[in-house]
Amino acid sequence: MAWIQKNRYYTTKSVKGSDGKIYDSKFEAGYGEELRLLKRAGKIKDYQTQINFPLIVGKYNVGTYIADFLVEHNNGDMEIVETKGFATPLFRLKWKLVEAIYEKDYKITCIMMGKGKLRKPKRVIEF
Repeated sequence: MAWIQKNRYYTTKSVKGSDGKIYDSKFEAGYGEELRLLKRAGKIKDYQTQINFPLIVGKYNVGTYIADFLVEHNNGDMEIVETKGFATPLFRLKWKLVEAIYEKDYKITCIMMGKGKLRKPKRVIEF
């Protein structure tokens, strides 16, 4: 039985991928299949799904971000990949936090399918 997620922005239906994993949408399952094929072809070393990243700002734990994919490239670089059909206001806020906290350690990529393209955050000038 498929799980259906509803909110005021979208309705998604969970999908079982060809690798047996459950994905939150068809778009995410399609990208998971692409990663599986890239791993099989030796283009990437490995990938993981649904990885938790704590959002800690200063001494406060603001929340948790669950990334769709964490990709390990053959050269050892790590990449956080998010697949989105629509960028909600909550996602935009969390994505900015992820970029601010994790951009030093990871390459960060968001693959958008629908409307609402993301802008790069403005650089902060330190004094």
